[in-house]
Amino acid sequence: MKKVAPFVLLLLLLPLISAQSIEVKEINKGSTIISELSNPAVFDLVIINHGEEENFQIYSLTTPISPSSKIKLKQGENIVEIMATLGEQFRNNLGFFTFEYEVKRQSGETYKDSLLLKIVPFKDVFEVTTEPINKNSQKAKIKIKNTQNTNLNNINFNLETPFFTKSQTLNFKPNEEIEVEAEINKDFSKLKAGPYILNIKVEAENREVEEEGIINYLENEETFSDKKSSGFIVKKTTLEKTNIGNTEVTETLTLNKDVISRLFTLNSPAANKVERTGLSTTYTWENSLEPGESLIVESTTNYTFPFIILLAIILAGFGAKSYSKQPLAINKKVSLVKTKGGELALKVNLKIKAKENLEKVRLVDILPAMTKLYDKFGRQPDEINAESRTLVWNVNSMSKGEERFFSYIIYSKLKIVGRFELPTAHASYEKDGEKSRTISNHAFFAEEISEH
Repeated sequence: MKKVAPFVLLLLLLPLISAQSIEVKEINKGSTIISELSNPAVFDLVIINHGEEENFQIYSLTTPISPSSKIKLKQGENIVEIMATLGEQFRNNLGFFTFEYEVKRQSGETYKDSLLLKIVPFKDVFEVTTEPINKNSQKAKIKIKNTQNTNLNNINFNLETPFFTKSQTLNFKPNEEIEVEAEINKDFSKLKAGPYILNIKVEAENREVEEEGIINYLENEETFSDKKSSGFIVKKTTLEKTNIGNTEVTETLTLNKDVISRLFTLNSPAANKVERTGLSTTYTWENSLEPGESLIVESTTNYTFPFIILLAIILAGFGAKSYSKQPLAINKKVSLVKTKGGELALKVNLKIKAKENLEKVRLVDILPAMTKLYDKFGRQPDEINAESRTLVWNVNSMSKGEERFFSYIIYSKLKIVGRFELPTAHASYEKDGEKSRTISNHAFFAEEISEH
């Protein structure tokens, strides 16, 4: 057997010695690939160069790796970030993918190893959750988590619920969770407590996925009460209860009226229950209210009619009192006079009474339209004005307590049916040098229709 020369043996062992001069450790910085996107897998290669400083190249025969150019590595430990990008033909195969890479010295030594990647669909990347809100919430907190070991940039989220709409673009590190806030900008006063759908739309690189989440609206039972009153003669009272919570509630309104006011009260709507206790009446309304709904009752008490009656009594009293205090009182009466020809004839009686010593007393009465004065009865007036149809008696002075009586007859060929009212008489006088005037009461005659 021939002996192997030492030089030949050295040549055979040299590749083994050279291979041991490169040592590589991998640090996974994002080994997951999104099938529909172009994101690369990212690793840090910790390359320990046991030889001299030299140019190296990192590459794969199946998968593009960057940096693709040569890099100079010093002796000792060097950290190089690499990105591996899969082609579309590989991205469509969901699951795990392994490829081989090489680290090669310029002088020819090579280190080989493989990297493991994971390929997942876009829809499996993000997880969106929200914290519960209540009726007083002004903002909603939303947590968006990248559930994969991958780096993703410029991911646009559009979130919509009955409470808010939110749009935001975010960047994610592997397995990073980001919390965002959304202003509550929608009116949800009529929404009930409970879970509501959160519509999620995620967009990146002209790709889009839609998902649904849940946002919980916490229960809150609360009502607002209000009472308003206005008017005096017509008094209007408005009672209101509004459900400002977010759960259905049953509310009750009550209104008390005394025995008099209830006679003039109208309620809208009608009460569900009316109870009378002694001189008091209690009206009760009850209704179930959804969030945002109101129970409104309007109660109107109209005192117009009794007020008119009371005012008339007061005015009559004042009038009677005022009339009784006048220095000169005039009383006018009328009665029917029968005639042979069937004409209408009325006797007018005037009585004046002085309550003080008076001077220059002058009594004036007016003939009703369509009538004439019968000049063959009683004392004729001192003055008769045919144009103004006035009759005048000059009484001159009267002593306190003195009374004077005057009468005359008027007639007409017209038949009067119903009530016939005569004009009021009036008198002027002087008392203590001051001129005054007083008016008589209203006198009328009523004729009934007779059937033959």
